[in-house]
Amino acid sequence: MNVKVGHKSKLSDLLHYRIRALTNDGKAFVGELMAFDAHMNLVLAECVEHRIPNHQMELLKGKNKDSTAKPKVETRTLGLVVLRGDQVLTTVVENGPALSKKERALVLEKKTAQLSKQKRKGKGVVKPVAGNVGGSKIPVGFQKGSQPQAQPRPFQPPPGFKRR
Repeated sequence: MNVKVGHKSKLSDLLHYRIRALTNDGKAFVGELMAFDAHMNLVLAECVEHRIPNHQMELLKGKNKDSTAKPKVETRTLGLVVLRGDQVLTTVVENGPALSKKERALVLEKKTAQLSKQKRKGKGVVKPVAGNVGGSKIPVGFQKGSQPQAQPRPFQPPPGFKRR
């Protein structure tokens, strides 16, 4: 995919773009830019790490500089990654966003509507059950109208320490 990005574009213009972040230890991280901050800490989603192992680098730097030698690049799938800003040397745009701005806005609206609907239904809220459940007695702290009673507990040393 051929993506045209202006030379003076900002990192905020590249949100949801697939970027390659090169680090000062020779690794390249490719992923979707989700967030960043003033220190250039990057959050990459669906991230893949590419690196050249040390023994391959030694062969490339060796005395027999063979121009046809291709280094073996190791790749690892990492998922969600936070890259520290002082490690990042440069960023390069790989691909554009999967969705257009309008499509991303529609998806965001659907998600917020779904969350508000679930909040109205009370999903995720645990309510205590009054009375006996299945013939078993409900503990005192879970009965309707009861207050948890704070009881002073004697000092217990951490495991491995003896009381004097």
